[in-house]
Amino acid sequence: MTVIQMATINTARHYRLEQIGAIEAGRRADFAIVDNLKDFNVRDVFLKGIHVAHDGQLVQESTHPSLPDHITHTVNHAPIAVDDFKMPVTSDTLRAIGLLPDELLTESLTVNVQTTEGRFECKDNPGLLKIAVIERHHASGSMALGIVKGYLKEGAYMQGAVATTVAHDSHNIVVIGDNDHDMLKAVEMLKVLQGGQCAVKEGAVVATLALPVAGLMSNKDAESVRREQHDFEKSVHEHFDIAEGSNAAMTLSFLALPVIPHLKITDRGLFDVDKFAFTTIET
Repeated sequence: MTVIQMATINTARHYRLEQIGAIEAGRRADFAIVDNLKDFNVRDVFLKGIHVAHDGQLVQESTHPSLPDHITHTVNHAPIAVDDFKMPVTSDTLRAIGLLPDELLTESLTVNVQTTEGRFECKDNPGLLKIAVIERHHASGSMALGIVKGYLKEGAYMQGAVATTVAHDSHNIVVIGDNDHDMLKAVEMLKVLQGGQCAVKEGAVVATLALPVAGLMSNKDAESVRREQHDFEKSVHEHFDIAEGSNAAMTLSFLALPVIPHLKITDRGLFDVDKFAFTTIET
């Protein structure tokens, strides 16, 4: 009961949200009915006093409001070429973002790598991937590259890329992959979708989830989005050796959030959260 209180009335009081947080006269009557207080299986959902869902299914028709173009056309990055994903380095000791299973926390790793003609290439470094964050709102051309360890199973090759426009809090494009051509194709597909998630395998688009409303949401009904999201996740895990405890797209969404320790990346570069300052890929 303490947890329920913390998640409802305490939060509402703290932020002075007087219409929500409790069931009483004068409040908005947003509440859920669960079958027990251990598993919290939601049976019914009420919104403003109206019964809207039962056992995971909508019982009210969803609406589809018309949306202006400036909300549905928000993927507006500067022109990008395959060479923009090249990563020249002068050292074989590099800084990498280390993923932890089922965690938003990351490690700041120092990894020894093989280089090819003064560049970092994933094909020479199994288990390591490139990540790029690309500004997508004002076509500023701001873009940064980094290295990620732990997205794939140990020693695995990806032979592809995954990209998303859901990337807290700036919601720029985040793309991860092991070759520049597939990373570019994934980014280009997001432009076609005007936001969402995309997976590319050996040059072919193998999975998409369109989120054209600000690049974050869908204008389809909830059941369609739930099904498409499930299909996207399933397809990505079938095509790539995603590590246990990683989510194909959601993991990427939080790698661009530079307030959760220890190492993150934005369109301006790698960010050391402990020092709260940008850092370099070369140690």
